[in-house]
Amino acid sequence: MKQLLLIQTSQPDADKAKAYFRRATAQQGLKDVEGALADLEKASKLAPGDAAITKELARSKNAAAELAKKEKAIYSKAFA
Repeated sequence: MKQLLLIQTSQPDADKAKAYFRRATAQQGLKDVEGALADLEKASKLAPGDAAITKELARSKNAAAELAKKEKAIYSKAFA
């Protein structure tokens, strides 16, 4: 069962961005690509110039695209 951090709304934006980034990293480790992507997008909005967030966001988008491609291939074979 997954238990993730709750992000406090009273934190400064820089701290929130770091927290979202760290939670996204944990979600990537749990193979939760969609959750990681959502948190990285939130982190990117809070810290748009952060190179690490931008890099991980691009990497997560590529991972999500690859996952969608694999799922499409699997389902196309199942219903062919």
